Amino acid sequence: MAGLLVSDAQREGAFGVSSGLVYSGENLTSYEELKHILEVTAKSKNLFTVHLRDESEKLLDSLEEVIHLAKETKVKIHISHLKAVGQNNWDKFAAALEKIEKAKSDGVDITFDIFPYASNGTTLYSMLPVWAKTGNKDEIRERLLDKDESRKIERDIKNMNLNYKKMTIASLAGDRIFLGKTIDSIAKNWGVSEEKAITELLLGSNLQIIVFAHVLKEENIQKGMKHPLAIVSSDGAGYSMEYKKAGDLPHPRAFGAFPRYLRKYPNPKKENILSYKEAIYKITGFPAERFGIKKRGKLQSSYFADVTIFDPEKIEELTTFEEPYRYSIGISNVIINGNIAYENENYKDGYYGRVLKKI
Repeated sequence: MAGLLVSDAQREGAFGVSSGLVYSGENLTSYEELKHILEVTAKSKNLFTVHLRDESEKLLDSLEEVIHLAKETKVKIHISHLKAVGQNNWDKFAAALEKIEKAKSDGVDITFDIFPYASNGTTLYSMLPVWAKTGNKDEIRERLLDKDESRKIERDIKNMNLNYKKMTIASLAGDRIFLGKTIDSIAKNWGVSEEKAITELLLGSNLQIIVFAHVLKEENIQKGMKHPLAIVSSDGAGYSMEYKKAGDLPHPRAFGAFPRYLRKYPNPKKENILSYKEAIYKITGFPAERFGIKKRGKLQSSYFADVTIFDPEKIEELTTFEEPYRYSIGISNVIINGNIAYENENYKDGYYGRVLKKI
């Protein structure tokens, strides 16, 4: 059935198949089931994008799994948001890049993307040890409710060497009193360990809790960003200012990922790890080419006119973790499909976007 659905979707214009193997439900997908889906995807010469099953202690094993799948099925593969989570795992990032390079030299059609922050915005349960987050949410809850397994979970979390002062409750916290609080401060207020606070928060919110977790290494971000197989992404959703009324805190990338990227990484006065030409290509032409989006991503005759005009000296993200609902500065014009959508700090009324299909 899965193969039929995939085949139908791609015939109707899908660019490929995306899977979040790190998340509950999907993490139970077997190797054989994935192989069947990817064989169908490969026949359409489409792309398989994947969140690895684990991005911490089992990062390299998880990467090896999808590389092996790509070799067997000949599917094109793109790894979503490559990262090594937790200080104990930071040194695995270089090894992951080496595995990707080796796969490329072996004939695997592989790329990855990376976002310009050393912090993650993710479900708190995804920070659990691999064995504890396997299965659906009911199974995860059963482990948290079991006294012996809960103690084991807390012990394994402790061994991850996470910085609890830099893990902040962002949304869906069950009780909004916790919004903006760190795991460290909640644990101190409750008089329990940070690991116990995590298990209690998960149970109290039915696992529906999002955190900002500053658990990545900036040097790894830069190393990945300048890699020739890397596309730069936001990994963020779109929000309007109206959403602020809900009280949740989106990750700053939702408002400022690309201004931050353009301010920081190709800037000769900052990190200066990319030329502007390379930096722009990684967010325009490269993703359009990789995903098979025709006539997009370049300033070229007969292409659709999607253009952003910005001042490299002024572009800057104003959004922060404390105040995420803030628009960036330094952008003068945005043109979508030849229509001026933004000019001189004014948004133009109109719906200028188009549904993109690979047909």
